[in-house]
Amino acid sequence: MKIVVLGNGTMGAGIVQTMAQKGLAVTMKGRSNESLDRAMQRMNKGLTRLVEKGKMTAEDADQIIGRITVTTDYADIAQADLVIEAISEEMEVKKE
Repeated sequence: MKIVVLGNGTMGAGIVQTMAQKGLAVTMKGRSNESLDRAMQRMNKGLTRLVEKGKMTAEDADQIIGRITVTTDYADIAQADLVIEAISEEMEVKKE
């Protein structure tokens, strides 16, 4: 199953991380590589905290990150089985 989350803000990245933690492969679609990099850095930081607190192993954190693919290209998500929209609350962006 190909799962895609449109949006990489707080909500989008949170959905992506939750799905990856549950063992699902997921693609996060963002508007720019820079915003995707920031989202991945936030997720890494959060997972590192969980490792430091003993709530998961470093290997588990690496596997979670490994289940996440990022893209800025709609062509990469054209064959999605499930799409979750979590983009900015700007109507023009949603229409795009």
